[in-house]
Amino acid sequence: MKTLSKDLLDGLKVSQVEEFNALCSIQKFQSKSLIIKDNNLINGVYIIKSGICQVYSLEEDGKEFVFTQLHSGEVIGEMSCLDNKPSSANVKAVTDCEVYFIEKEKFINFFLKNANFAINLTKIIINRLRNADQQIERLAFLNVEQRIIELFKSLAIENKGKYTIQQSISTAEIAKSVGATREMCGKILRSLEKRGAIKFEKTETIINLKKH
Repeated sequence: MKTLSKDLLDGLKVSQVEEFNALCSIQKFQSKSLIIKDNNLINGVYIIKSGICQVYSLEEDGKEFVFTQLHSGEVIGEMSCLDNKPSSANVKAVTDCEVYFIEKEKFINFFLKNANFAINLTKIIINRLRNADQQIERLAFLNVEQRIIELFKSLAIENKGKYTIQQSISTAEIAKSVGATREMCGKILRSLEKRGAIKFEKTETIINLKKH
């Protein structure tokens, strides 16, 4: 299981990693299928092997508000397993996904007897809380263009000075993530593209941080 979260297993002995691997099974989800439904108890933890997942909530009018997207190696459902409370958000597959799944009881037992694993998981949760705080701050204090730019920065991967988002992202998905209308986001995206700040290609979006 080389694609299990490096952060989650950082500092563990080979024997501990092998033990954790043995506790996991592989599940597959087709694009757009629901992995976790909000306000439901879940019976285990998921670690993304391949694909992209989206964490979101549904507003009263049925519109989606996207909190974040998760990629290979990231963990889903750990908070509900630890506090034994229902999930606070929906999680769906954006692309076809394969995930490692570990049952709740096995996950808790491994957590309790492996200090490094517990510390690593705590760091992951703290990082997510910080990201959530930053998202709240963006919604409160930034205009829509600034929110879009910050969204792109959070999704982009740097490689040799080139920043790219390694998947296509629709205007509708951007609008859900930044709390704005699709029409307004479309207008801003066209402006950013005209200024050379972003470039849309078939399989990726290229970000030019110097031109926004």
